[in-house]
Amino acid sequence: MTDSDEKPHISLSDIHERDALTYEIGRYFETFANVEVSLSDIVAGLLNIKPAHIQFLWKGVFTDQKIKTTRRTIINTLGTEHPFWIELKPILNELSEKAASHRNTLAHGLILEERGKTKLGKPGASPFLQFQEFSQIAAADIQKEIERLSRIGLALMKAKAELA
Repeated sequence: MTDSDEKPHISLSDIHERDALTYEIGRYFETFANVEVSLSDIVAGLLNIKPAHIQFLWKGVFTDQKIKTTRRTIINTLGTEHPFWIELKPILNELSEKAASHRNTLAHGLILEERGKTKLGKPGASPFLQFQEFSQIAAADIQKEIERLSRIGLALMKAKAELA
């Protein structure tokens, strides 16, 4: 393929704001999926089984449970004083406390346009509650979360490599 055969790259600033937001949400879920694969790689490595087996077992499991299973596996196989656990504990905490909840809001919340602004409503106990907590959302907001997830994903991959 020559340079002339390559498709042009379009900057997100060159497209409609809602299209840029949709694109970044897709990138967010792609990045989150990679983080979940890293979790399954860690569990599989510690239990000496194939990552595909963990991924099969986790197919219908909520993200929070995947994180808890990873914690439990590390603690039960290596202990709480092991450097691997000490290194991963804050990373798993951030994944659980911040990234996973943001993922759930994006996946299950309601995105709508109101007076030209795109807003995200958090999942609530009822539609009434969901409509009470809307906040503005833009592609840049999602980009910040992608950066957080990428940092978490790199830390998980690094830890897995050190474990091997």
